[in-house]
Amino acid sequence: MRTIAIRDIRAEALRQAGAEDELLGVTDSRVVTGVFCPIGQDWLLDVATRNSARLAETVAAGEQELDGTDPLPTLEELRAPGAHTAGQPRPLAAAAPLVEAFAAVSGTPEQDQVSQEMVGIGQLSAARLREAAAAGQLLVVTDRRELLGIVIPVNQRLLAHLVQQNLPRLRNTVTAGEAEYQALIADTVSTMFGAAATM
Repeated sequence: MRTIAIRDIRAEALRQAGAEDELLGVTDSRVVTGVFCPIGQDWLLDVATRNSARLAETVAAGEQELDGTDPLPTLEELRAPGAHTAGQPRPLAAAAPLVEAFAAVSGTPEQDQVSQEMVGIGQLSAARLREAAAAGQLLVVTDRRELLGIVIPVNQRLLAHLVQQNLPRLRNTVTAGEAEYQALIADTVSTMFGAAATM
């Protein structure tokens, strides 16, 4: 994963990361404060392909609802207090698995409750990332209303969660490394004694 300083973030760099399908570590004073996950056209196409059955069901249900005899609600009815509203747009609805993982780290029980805030690329700063980390909030990064990706703020809770999730693998890696080191030392010692014996 390549890193980029928060002060160097520009739309071009984020678009390039999206084209290369690459995550970027966002740094502030050489400390990773966030991870940028690009959301490009290919990613959206992949998500749509994986969810095509659900999309087809949703379209069929919508068409069936439109064919029904019940009249559709008017705008005034939708705006009335207590009426069902669609709420704010949720551009990360397709990224449900990622949102669920962040929800586990931020202490939020359900993915729909994870706070998301759309920020223009010019509004992205180290202070904003710290605020988002404290609030358990994902930042949806846009440039001129074009979705570029999301930034997952990195904090102590996220690091602790990642270490805990990967602890068995870390232990195995350390054990394998120690065994390899011991084998290397034993091989070196036997080579030295063999060389000394032939002198």
